[in-house]
Amino acid sequence: MKKILIVDDSRLTRTIIRNSLSAAGYVVVGEARNGREAVDMYRELKPDLVTMDLTMPDSYGMESTKDILNQNPDAKILVVTALNQKLLQQDAKRIGARAMIAKPFQPIELIKVVTDLLGPPALEEPIKLTPDQIEDMIELGNIGVGNAASTLSDLIQRRCNIDIPNVTYLDVQGIKTVLDTENSYVVALHIKIMGDVPALMFVVMRRAYADTLVKYLAVTTPEACDKDLSMAAMLILKQLGEILTRAFSESISHFLSTRARYAMPEIYVDAWSSALDDILGRMDASSHKEYLVLRSSFFDPEKTFKGHFIYILDNKSQQIVLSRIRLLLMNEGL
Repeated sequence: MKKILIVDDSRLTRTIIRNSLSAAGYVVVGEARNGREAVDMYRELKPDLVTMDLTMPDSYGMESTKDILNQNPDAKILVVTALNQKLLQQDAKRIGARAMIAKPFQPIELIKVVTDLLGPPALEEPIKLTPDQIEDMIELGNIGVGNAASTLSDLIQRRCNIDIPNVTYLDVQGIKTVLDTENSYVVALHIKIMGDVPALMFVVMRRAYADTLVKYLAVTTPEACDKDLSMAAMLILKQLGEILTRAFSESISHFLSTRARYAMPEIYVDAWSSALDDILGRMDASSHKEYLVLRSSFFDPEKTFKGHFIYILDNKSQQIVLSRIRLLLMNEGL
């Protein structure tokens, strides 16, 4: 479990840092109001990271940084100071500070820097979400699926309806049953929402429905020179899965990041793999670990085609997403 010591003479700044770190899953083991307290508390608590203000009335943060680094040359010190103190920042970096962040900062900016220095927080496993947290996940899923369905409607020039997502917990065998690989085509993609949170996304369609959808796509996609599920048609399905997954992921990232006033990160989508068992095999099939599975259906009003979005998060990813929801709400003053 990663331990952090906060050093700042401002009670308000200490509170913002403490609440942000705690919401993200890090442990704040102490708060120092000046540099002298910081040096003593570092010796006693041995934190993994120190957030250090450089300008404090009772003790100079630069000298305290030197003292801590004399105790432990490998100490990780994150300088948190005003934007106009560039010379101080340069001096702090020269003596061994690992990173800088300027006041005022947004909570999600702080968490990004801390995660770069310490890695993601150690999270308890397994924990199931509370009903309120599941409701938050469903809301996020609804945003993502709605955007994906709108994208599909534009692609095929037909209206595409969606079902409200539902959340369940399934082990690997349960996930295989849901995918129904014997009777369906499955587009499987590894994705990263918000730039760094790993997840799995599946677009699943029964063969007859997939055939119908490919015919719709063939009208606007010249590559579909045949109307059967040949290699060309399978390529179309693969591209469709990538497009829908990107639409899903970007909308969630936009909701969680832009509203928090932090630049929306790039979304990465790996290539489609037909070796579905390999993908599922990377999950922890040996234990009875359960994954959060968010599912929603998409279909046209005439029911000529129907498919499913299946979005899978492991426990660690669930907790990261939830921590960012908390940061968002805190940042919005809710």
